[in-house]
Amino acid sequence: MSQSVKDSLTGYFMVALPGLKTEVFQEAVIFICHHDSSGAMGLVINQPINGLDLADIIHHPISQKDDDSDPEIFWGGPVNMDQGFVLHSSEVSGSSTLSVNADLSVTPHLNMLDGSENDSPAPQFYKAILGHVAWKSGELEKEWAENEWIAIPYRKEFIFGTDPDHQWQDILADCGIVSIRLSPHQGRL
Repeated sequence: MSQSVKDSLTGYFMVALPGLKTEVFQEAVIFICHHDSSGAMGLVINQPINGLDLADIIHHPISQKDDDSDPEIFWGGPVNMDQGFVLHSSEVSGSSTLSVNADLSVTPHLNMLDGSENDSPAPQFYKAILGHVAWKSGELEKEWAENEWIAIPYRKEFIFGTDPDHQWQDILADCGIVSIRLSPHQGRL
């Protein structure tokens, strides 16, 4: 994908490359929820917070996923760590829900998972996330141009059908990139 061809990375994955300067984002997969000329906002989707489950935060009954385990909470980024987000399938929405694409939305609070948002069950597919990533105008484009990230088009299975421990490698492999062959150094002619 050429940077000049794509004006917005909304709905894309930004996958960290080994040369990324910010250590906290090593092997991160970020889903871009919004991107325009004023900046960008995204959610890290492959870093579960160990020892913390959704039931630890929401004290109301939660519609369980198919496996009956307590849903994980993911670290979404260093901005507003006390802010919960739900990245979810679009069959359920609330007044503050942002539609990202035809089948994926983001809601900026966890209340939709306990039914208090609009008296409906939780979405079929979702990830509960604390915090987010934000870029000011031009920052994401600069990092991308410096080969810190690779932009990969959205595919639902990358969010909900991939083990977070292998998400980074699996997304790259799906694009034909072998992660162990990536170099943290970039060459110039």
